[in-house]
Amino acid sequence: MKPTAHAQNSENKKPNLILAGLIGYDEADYGGDFANYTPPTPTETDFDIRVVKDTNNTTPGKRLYIYAGGAWHYVDLT
Repeated sequence: MKPTAHAQNSENKKPNLILAGLIGYDEADYGGDFANYTPPTPTETDFDIRVVKDTNNTTPGKRLYIYAGGAWHYVDLT
């Protein structure tokens, strides 16, 4: 999915451009500590952002992934 740009007509709201669809969302049972999760390979750019929710009852249950510099990086969310 390609992002869609929406411009805001306000100088009080920053940023003035919103990219809808820029952040991907994945949700499933990925096993303990996301052992069964493999992020997709970006095809058109060298960056991607994904929010991932693991539906099993282990911690962490959510991660934020970013693809930059040719590799995926993540942080656990609370």
